[in-house]
Amino acid sequence: MSNIWAYEMLLPRSVRSDDVLRARVLAERRGYQPLNPVDGVVRVTTLDGSDSGDYATVAEAEAALAVGGGNLQIWKGDVNLSLIVHPSRRESVDPAIDPAPEGWSRVTITADGSFFRDEALRAAVAADMWELFVNMCEQLGVAYGFSRDEDVVELFWEEQQRLRATVLAGGKPPLLFWLNYFQRAHFPWLDERMFSRAGGWVSSFPEGMLVSVFDVPWEVDLTVLQEVNRRWQGAELS
Repeated sequence: MSNIWAYEMLLPRSVRSDDVLRARVLAERRGYQPLNPVDGVVRVTTLDGSDSGDYATVAEAEAALAVGGGNLQIWKGDVNLSLIVHPSRRESVDPAIDPAPEGWSRVTITADGSFFRDEALRAAVAADMWELFVNMCEQLGVAYGFSRDEDVVELFWEEQQRLRATVLAGGKPPLLFWLNYFQRAHFPWLDERMFSRAGGWVSSFPEGMLVSVFDVPWEVDLTVLQEVNRRWQGAELS
């Protein structure tokens, strides 16, 4: 089991404090809140992990995230997820692992893979992350989103190097992840039949399409995902 599962969302603009507020409200609807259950503070860690700051109010933390980015832990009992904001000014982010085009921003939800070991807990965490991902994509104006782990990053490294340019242009990405979100306004070529022929299935939402290859992250089979991408790379835009 990989250590971290990431659900990444790319906004074609700078992230704003109201985006962080909306993301936090969506998390609260799933039972997650930003107060650390041990010491009762709202804590934001810098993107490089070198420092952290405590905030008296959630609103102050949200404003700080929108300006400088960072990692806000959100809690539901013993489960904690990370809500990570990468603003469009991203000097501290390694460009080799950041697919966001220049001027865009990124919001990511991550979970430790240990939450996927216990059957009941992993089902609950996966359901929460799926709902958060879909709702944030729809409500934040996300152009493109996907889920990946370390194994997928390593296996499809070359394809990910071409991801930024194709996403910026609204073209056909060189890679299908196990879970993908495409905003209709940004990708006018979207065609459910293309994804079906590659081996994915589509869930339709008001603003975009969610394309799945597997139902849950622990079912991801890299051999199957490679075959799906072989067919996807051969698919022509209609």
